[in-house]
Formats: sequence, structure tokens, C-alpha cells
Amino acid sequence: MSGRKQQPAYIIHRKPWMDESELIECLTPEYGKLPLIRKRASRPLPLFQELTIEFSGRSEQKRLLEWQVSGAVHQLSGSLGFYGLYINELIYHLLGRYDHNSVIYGLYSSTLHLLQHSADTHPAIRYFEKTLLEQLGYGLDWLVDLQGQSISKDNAYQYYAGNGFAVATSSTAVISGVILLAIAHNEWQAESALFWAKRILTTEINLLLGGKTLKSRELFESASQL
Repeated sequence: MSGRKQQPAYIIHRKPWMDESELIECLTPEYGKLPLIRKRASRPLPLFQELTIEFSGRSEQKRLLEWQVSGAVHQLSGSLGFYGLYINELIYHLLGRYDHNSVIYGLYSSTLHLLQHSADTHPAIRYFEKTLLEQLGYGLDWLVDLQGQSISKDNAYQYYAGNGFAVATSSTAVISGVILLAIAHNEWQAESALFWAKRILTTEINLLLGGKTLKSRELFESASQL
């Protein structure tokens, strides 16, 4: 890839690189998470805005040549900015470089829109987490239990981290089948659906992070927002 290329992109992460440059990680529909190098003195790159970028280079030494804002402007200020940082961190830590997935690109874009325009942001975050895990190949089966039986609204279940759900054999931390089915179908208005989705998805994400700490969670820890 030595010629000049163009892509829609979102800036996910950036850090200093060498003496006067920075390494940025872009989310793109065609190349997945794309690392690019650029001069640090250049104009600031906006977060949460869809850009059109031009880049060139080979292997890991691709360089950002030009960029411009091309999509909708998302004003994620205050607490919404922390939510935006959270989904950026998930993409940064969980998605491999050059792991092409246009669904994840669309998911990210639509989540930014929902964060800005929805009165309740929690369904958007839970849907993002759930769909991201599914697209990465780590999604739970919310419709079938570990014995291969369909989840029943008449049964209670226990959650086994990294595996799924089994019919409850004790009264400890049981989850109604009604709730699991609601989460499966993204019916977030169902009673306790958001509570259990947050609890379960956070556990699954922590397993994948392998001990990595998310700065956005630290910022929101006192308010229990994420």
C-alpha cells in the first residue's frame, strides 16, 4: 500500500511518536483499525467526527497526508464525552489492527448519533457493547443455554462468565429467562434488562481486556455511569 489512499475514518486514539510526530489509530470501514503517523505540530484532529483521510506508505509506516471533516458533527460534551471515550477505548483495546469489519464502523457511527440525540444513553452503550462482542466473535448466546436448550421465559438461569447461561441450580444470582430474551432482542425497556446487561457485558469485556484499565471508567467510577 505505497500509493495514496482515501478512507472515511474516526480518530480513536493518539499518542506521541518519536520526536515530533504522533501515532494515531483510526477506525475505517475498509482497513479496520488503521495506524498512521503524522507531524504533531499539525492542526488538532477532532474526536467523534467522521473524517475523510488521505494516507500513504507501507507496512506500519503509513503517514497521514490530509484530512477533512466530512460527516455529521457530534457534540459530545460533559458526560457524553466520557461515553465517547469509553467506546473509543473498547475499539482501541479489543479490535485488532487491519481487522476489516464495516459493521463495527457503522455501529460506532450510529452509537455517536444515539449518544447525542437520545434522552437515555444507557441502551446505546449496552447495544454497542453487545454488538461489538458479537462482531469480534466473543458474543454470548442469549437465546440458547449451555445445554443447547432454548432460553425459556419460564426458567431462571445462572450466568457463567465467558461461557453463557445454564438453568439455575441454586437461588444465587439467578436471572429470569424473560430478561435474557429481552436483552437478546434489545428490548431495553424491560424491567432489569439494562441492569443485567451492564453486569454481564462488563464482566465479558473485562475478561477480554485481561486486566487493562479503562481511563473512561475511572473518570466515571464515582457516578457509576459505565
